[in-house]
Amino acid sequence: MPIEMNATNEMDSFQLFLRRLLYDLGAYPSQVAPALPTGIKNYWFLENTLYGKVDPNFVGVEPLVQGMIQLEGQETSVYVLNFVAEAFDKFKQFFVIPLRTGRLEEGTPLSKPLPFRGFQNADEIYNNYLNKMMLNFNSEFLSYFNRRDKIYNIKDYCKLFFDFFLNRGKQTLLSKSSFLLSSRVSTLSSGLSIEIADLDPSNDKDKIEFINLTNFSFYREAAINAGFLIDKNIPWRMNIDLSSPVIEQRLQYSKQNNFGTPSNVFSDYFRTSSTQDLEYIKSAILSGYNSFANSRPVFYTSKNCKNIRQPIAMEDLENSLGPRYWIKKYILVKNKEKKYPYTKQEIERIITNSNERLQIGGVNSTVIYINRKFKLPWIQPGSLVYERLKKEFRETGDFSLDNFSEYVIMLVKKQLNMIY
Repeated sequence: MPIEMNATNEMDSFQLFLRRLLYDLGAYPSQVAPALPTGIKNYWFLENTLYGKVDPNFVGVEPLVQGMIQLEGQETSVYVLNFVAEAFDKFKQFFVIPLRTGRLEEGTPLSKPLPFRGFQNADEIYNNYLNKMMLNFNSEFLSYFNRRDKIYNIKDYCKLFFDFFLNRGKQTLLSKSSFLLSSRVSTLSSGLSIEIADLDPSNDKDKIEFINLTNFSFYREAAINAGFLIDKNIPWRMNIDLSSPVIEQRLQYSKQNNFGTPSNVFSDYFRTSSTQDLEYIKSAILSGYNSFANSRPVFYTSKNCKNIRQPIAMEDLENSLGPRYWIKKYILVKNKEKKYPYTKQEIERIITNSNERLQIGGVNSTVIYINRKFKLPWIQPGSLVYERLKKEFRETGDFSLDNFSEYVIMLVKKQLNMIY
């Protein structure tokens, strides 16, 4: 009996592997593995997972909300970037006459397509994540290690919090810029994507049934002609193709600008996500401390003197701990988030250089410098991409590993150009 393409996350690991592999190799009728039909792209593969989260220079970004406009949706209105909305309106028009003349089947999600999901605000997801982290720190870590009575002020609280995150806690993400790049945040956070059905991406049966719809071939052609690419693993999701001639013509960036359409789009419609990192971290810690102070206002010093903890303002936090403190902690946070690409000595060098930049250019300039140091973390020795490539080349036996690190950097940078 042939194995069906009906994988779900509830299956045991072996069955899940087999069925996912079947979907990967043969989900699309015209697919000749490993190639995909025109208009279908695998957004779950290496650099493509970062679609809409980084610009063509691999800088983490987030969309400007003022660039969003409203579209009529299946249940409620959805929002996407304005040129994406225009492309979707064009996409819908392709279905009108073929449906009226009987060329398309009626009564399916691909008869009169309407968006079900558009832009999802990642700030809400991130804020919920931070709130849960601070709650966990206050209620579990401080209690379990009997640290509550050792917190006399915000300095003590910060010291214990960073010890918790950097050395003891299970959480691997703290900064907003790293959180946005993680699997916790979907491509929908970019405003570049639209979903036209409410189906489960982890259920391969849903995917196969959608792909086998009578109108699917027309849907694929309409998507291409409107400037979209279909996500191989979420076939009801369309991502705008910033290299499509249709989109390039619609946006009409000046030919005197040699940066290309993708770079111009990210310049006009997005901002660098790391610019708010320190503000979010400080706000989370301040909120956590004030919550702690309100719940346990009374404490006793070593001389058994009674004292009262008071909630503080952001100004008090910044007066207590200056920019150098936050810059150092930010560098240590980044190093953990990126799976420790730097040694202790290298980190100390980055901290020294950051302090010098802090005196000259201020906090924002220093944050930019720090993020440049952590821009390509997943090509460091020990990373999954690095070790996978190394294993493949070692098995072929026809490539010297003497300069392998340099080769990986070149290869990955070349691959980054394929996102858009």
